[in-house]
Amino acid sequence: MTSFISLINSNSQDGLSRPPVHTAVTLADKEALAEWIVKTSFRNGSSVLQAALEREADFRFCSLLSRCICKYIFGPTGMRLLDRVVDIVESMGYRLEVQKSGRLADTRARGNMSTPVKYRGFGSTLNNPDHRGHLFQINRYSFIDDAPIIGVLESPETDSAYPTKGMREIGRNGIWRLFRLEPELSDDMTALMIKPEKGDVQMEFAYFRTVDDPNPETIYRVNTAR
Repeated sequence: MTSFISLINSNSQDGLSRPPVHTAVTLADKEALAEWIVKTSFRNGSSVLQAALEREADFRFCSLLSRCICKYIFGPTGMRLLDRVVDIVESMGYRLEVQKSGRLADTRARGNMSTPVKYRGFGSTLNNPDHRGHLFQINRYSFIDDAPIIGVLESPETDSAYPTKGMREIGRNGIWRLFRLEPELSDDMTALMIKPEKGDVQMEFAYFRTVDDPNPETIYRVNTAR
């Protein structure tokens, strides 16, 4: 993380403030620093983010960086950033296209391990071939909570997606079905979800700070329809 700070601070022309912490010790420190690095890189065009995400040397920190990036590119103003973050998005393994809604969606199954959510294509999970469908993988290390809450929205709203590892359904918040990532339900840092219908898939995932969060962060959107 020292390399992140030194590389960004070496650009004396950007006029940006110093990092929020000198050394990230706690997860909260890492999250604050990740947020600052993403904003700084978006503003000054630094190549630091792309290099970091390609190497994935500090996996937990890269996971936090990826989530910070995703909340901007999949948020309501993501299209404004698209030209500025093409290389960063490519380093994450996403291929984004503008939807009719004006928002961005991923269109392929190639996301990096450090991304908060990624689409893994249609097929069976390795540990249980009976679970077959569109497979999504969620990275628990993208969040600093012990048991993060993820909202899922299917289009059309069939509510057919279900967890096969690392998460359980806990209710609803408006249009979102809520799931809690629980470490004891997974043997690693991932959770898996299956949407069993064949054909194209359109889904969104959001991060809720609490079950009543009125402004969740949309962190992934996929649309395989052409």
